[in-house]
Amino acid sequence: MGLGLCSPADLSRRRYRRACRCRSSRAPCASVLLTPLPLSIAVVAPVSGSLADRIGSRWLAAGGLALACLGLVFLARLDAGSTLVEVIGCLVLTGVGQGMFQTPNARALMNAVPLGKQGEASGLLATGRVVGQSLSVALAGAIFAGLGGASAGRALAATPGRAVASENIAALQQAFLTGFKGALMACAAVAAAGLLTTLIRGNEQEPAGVAVGPAGAGPRPDPDETTVTEAPGA
Repeated sequence: MGLGLCSPADLSRRRYRRACRCRSSRAPCASVLLTPLPLSIAVVAPVSGSLADRIGSRWLAAGGLALACLGLVFLARLDAGSTLVEVIGCLVLTGVGQGMFQTPNARALMNAVPLGKQGEASGLLATGRVVGQSLSVALAGAIFAGLGGASAGRALAATPGRAVASENIAALQQAFLTGFKGALMACAAVAAAGLLTTLIRGNEQEPAGVAVGPAGAGPRPDPDETTVTEAPGA
C-alpha cells in the first residue's frame, strides 16, 4: 500500500514549503510542519504490532487504512484559510492510520510463508514497499502536474506577490490547490481499494512450526530435527 500512503508527505512538503515562503520569516518551516506525520507513525507502529500479536492483523490493518484514507480526504479539503491545528490534526490522523496498518500488515505477510522462507518473504516485502513508494510519488506528481499545480507553484515561487495583480495570484493559488487536492484524492482512492482488499482476504494463519498459544511461546520444534544434548563435563 505504499502506492497510496507514501506520497502525502511529498505533496504536503510542496504545499507548506510554499506557505512558509508566503508568510513571515517567523513561521515554522515546512519540515517542522510535517513532523506530526512521521512522529505519529513512530508512536503507533510498535503498539499496533504488539496488539497484532494478541488479536491478529486483519482488523488492525483495515482500521489503519480507514483512518489513513480519512486523513488523506481531510488533507485534500484544506485550503489557504486552514489553521495550523487543522493541518496538524490531518497529518496526525494520516500518520496514526499508517502506523496501525504497516506493522500488522507486515506481520500478516510474514506469517503467510513457512519459517524457512521468511528471509525471502522479507526481501519481497521490502522490494514491494520501495516500488510502491516510487510509484506513489510518480503517480501523485503526475496528477499534481497534470492539473496545473506544478506550473502554478513555479509561477508563485518566481513572482513576488507585489509584482502581480491580486486576482492573478488568487488564480495561481487555486490552480496549485486543485493539483494538490486531486493528487491526494487519488492516493485516498488507492488506500480505499487496499481497505477493501484487506477486508475480503482470509484470516491469517500462523506459519508452519509456530505453536498456537500464549504470546512469546516461541516456535515449535521441528519433528524432523534431532537435538543432541552433551553431558556436562564431556
